Amino acid sequence: MDLCENVPFLYVLRYATIFISIMRFLIPIVLIIKIAFDLYKNMLNTDDKDLKEKVTQRLLACVFIFLVPTLVDLFLVLIQNVSNMSIDYDECKANASSIADIKLLEENAYGLKEKQEEDFAESLEKGVEAQKRKQKETSENAKKLAESTQNATSEDSKVAIQNGTPIDLTDSELTKIAKICQKEQGSSNPKGAAAEAELIVNKYNLSGYEGSLYKYVFESDYGNWWHCVKKGNCDDTDLKDEIKEAVRKVIVEGVRNMPGYINEHDCYDCNKSTCSNGNRGDICSLLTNGTTYTTMSSIKNRSNYVQGETKVYTKYKQDDKVKYWVFWSFPSDKSDPFGYTERAKEKFDKMNIE
Repeated sequence: MDLCENVPFLYVLRYATIFISIMRFLIPIVLIIKIAFDLYKNMLNTDDKDLKEKVTQRLLACVFIFLVPTLVDLFLVLIQNVSNMSIDYDECKANASSIADIKLLEENAYGLKEKQEEDFAESLEKGVEAQKRKQKETSENAKKLAESTQNATSEDSKVAIQNGTPIDLTDSELTKIAKICQKEQGSSNPKGAAAEAELIVNKYNLSGYEGSLYKYVFESDYGNWWHCVKKGNCDDTDLKDEIKEAVRKVIVEGVRNMPGYINEHDCYDCNKSTCSNGNRGDICSLLTNGTTYTTMSSIKNRSNYVQGETKVYTKYKQDDKVKYWVFWSFPSDKSDPFGYTERAKEKFDKMNIE
């Protein structure tokens, strides 16, 4: 149990810290005024024998007030020593001072993602036209690839042509994008990395961004959807060859296994941040065939996820009315659940109809 992640405790600590900070300065000022008043009274009445005792008591009170934070720190250390709680006073204070209310605790670190979703909605019509132009620009590359592989006999070559439009990347660009996929899905999960690469391509196509895929990820605000891009530490990973190859097949060869509107995945029981119901991670609850699942054990139970039916409620708003995305699949036994927003599906369908 980590007390420094307990929301009610953080609220108590936050307001206690504010109160102590005020008292730490207010009380000594009052005591100093009282000492000055006592000295003044003594000047008028030199027979006051209690002056020294009064001044001493008030000076000791001043010292005690200044020592209160240290005493609180010692108290928390004592609790940690006699219990199984993990307590770091500095961490607790930092966590407590970072929340003005529960929404900040749950959403502040991901505010940019919500902004991106709003930008995504605004670019709906723009994206349709941009996608048409993009498809026209890439048609020649697809044609060349088809011609170069027309004599190939492997099933992989056939699937590559059928499943999606290939996107050219340099080796260094492929490496950097593959590192994002490994960061998101783990170094021992090539299938998950492939799904992450598909999601990157889908979000790129749906966004209406007119630059290259690489620039979309690393040189636009859209790329901040991925944590390591936002933090600037994507290169801080030892890329596995099998991960890079899985990503290459998806992007460069065009081998795709999910619909083009798959644009979301979130994790459960995966980080320090919590939902308002206390669940750790991004996923707060599920709604499947009229049944709501809110406990962590039920959220982790994959049998409660039904393709195209289960609504996944997370800490992030899709827009002012929709607070969920729809489950599609678990690409592997180590992957997050992947799915789509209804807005993304509508946009994808519209793009393909037109």
